[in-house]
Amino acid sequence: MRILDRFFKRQKKYLDTPEHYRAFSAHPKRAYCQLSNLLDNSSAIEFIQNHTLKIKHVQSGTSLQFNELIDYHVIFVVTWDIYCAKSIGFLKRKVENKEISKWCLVLFEETEKSVKANKSDSWYYDHTYVLDKGSKEFAAKLGRVPLVVSNNDTGKAGQFITGMIE
Repeated sequence: MRILDRFFKRQKKYLDTPEHYRAFSAHPKRAYCQLSNLLDNSSAIEFIQNHTLKIKHVQSGTSLQFNELIDYHVIFVVTWDIYCAKSIGFLKRKVENKEISKWCLVLFEETEKSVKANKSDSWYYDHTYVLDKGSKEFAAKLGRVPLVVSNNDTGKAGQFITGMIE
């Protein structure tokens, strides 16, 4: 057993903390766990700044361009990653505390059909989008970590934050 203790020594110090989800992250001090071979979200950020990104509101089926979300916080997440799940939980608290009023989640690896089937009872369903069929290549540019994009009053992406919302 000692060999395993030595092997998991770094992880063990996180297991008994409120941030136990960091225990098996490659870089526990980061606010995300890298889930793809991409280093970060820089390719996705560059795409948003230089291309038209189309997303689709799941509940209504309405497609729109990313820059139509005026004064919005747009959060790109996957539902199966712990850092994304924690971000969704922190977002709920921010919404309940009225710290954020205009926001949406983009589940960039999901389809409209799968979100309707699996997330229609979730608290965030009314604010959920997926990538429109014309923007599916965007998903490959994301590092599979939370990405928050804050659009300004003209719809231009202003601030980018990679990592868990806290």
